[in-house]
Amino acid sequence: MKKVMLLGAFFLSALAIQAQSVDEIVNKHVEAMGGADKYKNLKAIRMQTSTELMGQSLPTTSVIALGKGMRSDVTVMGATISQGYDGQQGWMINPMQGSTAAEATPAELNASMDVQLDITGPFYNYKEKGNTIELLGKEKLDGADVYKVKITRKNGLTETQYLDAATYMNRKTVSVLEVGGQKNENETMFSDYRAVEGLKFPFVTQMTHPQFGTMKMKVDKLEVNPVIDETKFKMPK
Repeated sequence: MKKVMLLGAFFLSALAIQAQSVDEIVNKHVEAMGGADKYKNLKAIRMQTSTELMGQSLPTTSVIALGKGMRSDVTVMGATISQGYDGQQGWMINPMQGSTAAEATPAELNASMDVQLDITGPFYNYKEKGNTIELLGKEKLDGADVYKVKITRKNGLTETQYLDAATYMNRKTVSVLEVGGQKNENETMFSDYRAVEGLKFPFVTQMTHPQFGTMKMKVDKLEVNPVIDETKFKMPK
């Protein structure tokens, strides 16, 4: 009985250490990104970016309002592809497929876009948001030490982030999204962090997608809390 009690105490102690380590890493990450006070006042962002894909440079304008909606418009070969989400329904207009009418996106993609509405990130106030964070250990990424952290969102979607052990900024995210019964693993690398209105944002993002290959996105301009027209998030009739 004494051995059982000692073993139970050991596991409880290990869990306490794990929780303490997670919260310590979370707090240092939030502080490195600008701090809780800055995140508290973040309501929206607007980005103008250039994405390199299959030899083309695609200019894109994206707007996200915290918890309300988002929209992106990308120019491809003179045509504009628009995608939006109003917090409930996602949609897309893709003239490259011969249609100028808006079409609703699958529910699985709606869940993914819902995650993107949290521009404060999964770590800030993660318990209040209903997120679960688990420290999976420490390893090397391109020769640097990183913390491997698993995040389970309130809606059930999961992702793994690799936080730099020196700067506590996210260097890589691996996420899994199931669409039409098929699971796709997406890998995104982040670099060139810059401060805008006291908050840090990655100005270079490299995404590896199983269908589209590698896409490299560079931020040309980023605005914090711009005046936006939220009606643009709704699916056009």
